Amino acid sequence: MLMQQTSPVFQWTFDAPAAPPVRFAASLEDLHQGGELYRGGELYRCFSSLWWQCDPSLPAWRVIPPPEQAARARQMDDFLATITPILQRPPQSPAERQQVQESVMALTRQTACRVLGMEAAHLEALKMAQFQAVIVEFVQMARRFDAALSSADIYQAGRNVLTTNMLQLLWGLPVELNPAIFAYSLLYPYSDNYLDDPALPRADKLAFSERFYRRLAGESVAPAGVNEAHIFDLVALIESHYARPAYPQVFESLLAIHRAQTRSLALQNRAASPYEVDVLGISIDKGGASTLVDGYLAAGDLIPMQAAFAYGLGAFLQLGDDLEDVLSDQEEGILTVFSQTAPLWPLDAITNRSINFGLKVFELLEPLGAPLILRDFIQKSLFQPYVTAIARARKHYTSGYLQAIEARSAFSFRALERQNHWLRRQRGAISRALDLLFAG
Repeated sequence: MLMQQTSPVFQWTFDAPAAPPVRFAASLEDLHQGGELYRGGELYRCFSSLWWQCDPSLPAWRVIPPPEQAARARQMDDFLATITPILQRPPQSPAERQQVQESVMALTRQTACRVLGMEAAHLEALKMAQFQAVIVEFVQMARRFDAALSSADIYQAGRNVLTTNMLQLLWGLPVELNPAIFAYSLLYPYSDNYLDDPALPRADKLAFSERFYRRLAGESVAPAGVNEAHIFDLVALIESHYARPAYPQVFESLLAIHRAQTRSLALQNRAASPYEVDVLGISIDKGGASTLVDGYLAAGDLIPMQAAFAYGLGAFLQLGDDLEDVLSDQEEGILTVFSQTAPLWPLDAITNRSINFGLKVFELLEPLGAPLILRDFIQKSLFQPYVTAIARARKHYTSGYLQAIEARSAFSFRALERQNHWLRRQRGAISRALDLLFAG
């Protein structure tokens, strides 16, 4: 069936391909074309170009009156006050643990409805109970796989599981944890932490990267140390679920994220000028390629528009992470469009451009037939993480921009700072409570 969607930037049509493989063209208009497998360049160029085409003005978000912001802040404060005693004395027995899980989830749903303006239908469509069951299963599997994994690494990996589950939900697939999703989600706490360690020589990182690439390509490679042994075991788990001959795109996408990760080593260069390193392109490809893998692991095969959405979503999430980390990236000399801009210019325009980029990416959900209520939830959830990051890095924005952003935030900046202070103070208790809640 012919599907068509028009936007101010793109117009495209495509037919679902009779069979894989598919080629991703240099623009969204060409998504209907077939051809070779994705090789890591077409989507990168397409979405880099899209970012530049996006409006650097603030999108037309609704202004939230101060009384409404204050009411939401009180509801969030009540939630934090209720959950604090649970964190201070987490459940001990399996029966108590189950009871606390159910009560915390019910309280979270209630607070989400009130604070984010969600309705009961949103929560029903989100299938939160299934998401909860998957995360519990993932944490327990991770503990069994490697007891030495830190809670921080496990919960970092859990974010990727949730992203994959969201793609499953949007595409009408069962929300579940298969062995390949589990393995891929754990791969990058191991490899990222190694590649991002500034104390390790670049030569060692490149040697590891070369061995990892060969293993992803299907070669038999002897691991150099325990860390690599875990990584290679996880690759074997993916192979056990998706046979290489039957699912070539799964492994092509894994090689694409590896290439993007290796390329991102160029961002660890504090002295580079804006013309030495393609900072934007590397960030977009790193995030996009990562979530493209999620799409393939969720479904096995993708039509071009699904792959484009998965890639664009990952690029948008990566830009959000880069904004969230702008202060620490400046200190550590990590190049992003935000950390490279911040010392010399306000971040107003490139933040707006990144937000508008995300809105364009989410337009791809309409021709894919994603339920309207889910698309509505994504729109409601899109803005607030950017607001939190902007408030944290407020010294890099103009006063007028901060006023405009705060007026459109669910909470005032003062309320956000109060919530962030609670999170910092309760971080240890949260980690201990989650460990017990997800124990099995």
